[in-house]
Amino acid sequence: MVFLDSGSTNLALAREIPLDRPLTVVTNSISIAAALLERKVLKVIIIGGEIDADTGAAIGPSAIREVERFNFDLSFLGACAASVSLGLGAFQLADAEFKRTLIERSDRVAALITIDKLETRAPFQVAALAALDHVVLEHNTPAQILSTLYEAGPDVILAKP
Repeated sequence: MVFLDSGSTNLALAREIPLDRPLTVVTNSISIAAALLERKVLKVIIIGGEIDADTGAAIGPSAIREVERFNFDLSFLGACAASVSLGLGAFQLADAEFKRTLIERSDRVAALITIDKLETRAPFQVAALAALDHVVLEHNTPAQILSTLYEAGPDVILAKP
């Protein structure tokens, strides 16, 4: 069972799931759920509650209560900001709380992080980077940033160009 958190990068990931890959995918994102419905072999579960206009997803108390009922094999967190010293960040308190609940309910946790979000900060900390099992980065991530991320704890994976 895979969870895809809201965000444009995870939406791109959803569109890349192989057409013949039978998975159960859970999401809190309206746009990700809509993209996955085209994949007939997937079982799609959407987390509900009030939809936040900024994230396009359910992140409030109802969504947290629903997520607490699942045990995810792998969750892909949306990353608003990521820093070795500050960890993963979110722009909204509710989103940070939702992401922390995902970490607790997941066997493994990954984040796809674009260069523009690396070594940036957001008002609310989600978790230290060491809470992640995998970080997927763009192929042209600067070497200086890569070297600090390798030491931060998660397995660093570079995307192919």
